[in-house]
Amino acid sequence: MLNDRIVFITGAGASMPFGYPSGIDLVHYISQSFDERYRFSYKKIVNGYEPGEFLVEKIVQDWSDYDIYLKLGFPIKELKRFKTKLEDSGLNSIDAFLENNYNLKEIGKAAIANIMLKFENLITVKLINHNWIRYLWNRIYNIINTLKPNQISFLTFNYDRIIEVCMYSYIMNSFNTEDDLKDHYLKKLELMPIIHIHGKLGQLPWETNNKEKIIDFGYNEVDFSNHFEKVNKTMGKIKIITDKRSLTDVDLLKARELLINANVVFLGFGYNERNLNRLLINDLHFESIKGTGYGLTNFQINRIRDKFPNLVQINNMIGDNLEFLRNFVI
Repeated sequence: MLNDRIVFITGAGASMPFGYPSGIDLVHYISQSFDERYRFSYKKIVNGYEPGEFLVEKIVQDWSDYDIYLKLGFPIKELKRFKTKLEDSGLNSIDAFLENNYNLKEIGKAAIANIMLKFENLITVKLINHNWIRYLWNRIYNIINTLKPNQISFLTFNYDRIIEVCMYSYIMNSFNTEDDLKDHYLKKLELMPIIHIHGKLGQLPWETNNKEKIIDFGYNEVDFSNHFEKVNKTMGKIKIITDKRSLTDVDLLKARELLINANVVFLGFGYNERNLNRLLINDLHFESIKGTGYGLTNFQINRIRDKFPNLVQINNMIGDNLEFLRNFVI
């Protein structure tokens, strides 16, 4: 299938194997971050004492996330209001909450950036066993010299940069990328567009020559100033898509262009009706559509098919993106 045009559409379930939170977990993390007594903690894979040894440590952040929001200049009254409304909304998606509470969007964007940046960990990426991006790269590797523009592309509803980081690492280390060849292989990456529908956590060093725009990958739980600067620079890159904005959003328009007559593969996607409508799933022509459906009941899948007849190949029998690719895609 890689010899034809293929578009991968990814949701939170595609990033969760790399340590990122699900949609509902992100809501919980954000809600907790508005408690001034709360200290973010998580399990982090770190280098051990011997070469090739890795340890799992519980990391507790040195500062309060609440202080990040105060330093950004948000009034205490508005922070409390945001926390209360988010918790009482009962919504499982921060995107859905902010679409309906657009007046709170700046606090929401800061909270999204603050939480999501904490889950960037290169060691976790290297050690993951069921790495669907690595599997995909090994298929792309075989056709890299004949790869055409937009032959392979990614549309993601995630903020994280895991696809970019993995693909850059793989292509830079699979070949001799001395200075005279580096640009050649970077151009290969540019042939595979990665569109973030809701924005992303800033540009990476190889994506821009403007140092002011670079947000390095990785999180330091003891450096408040560094994290604050990252949040301050990143929150403006987060997008809140409303129905009105979806008509003119540049990334959505580009996404729809890529989808026309393509083979479409959904990975870790929740099939939110609003998101599917914004991609014009019922209106565009596709060569094929298939996707994962882990966690969905047969009733839920049938209801999705009733509303989106194109989505006839949703598989809820395989709960792993890698195994789905191996068995049904490439």
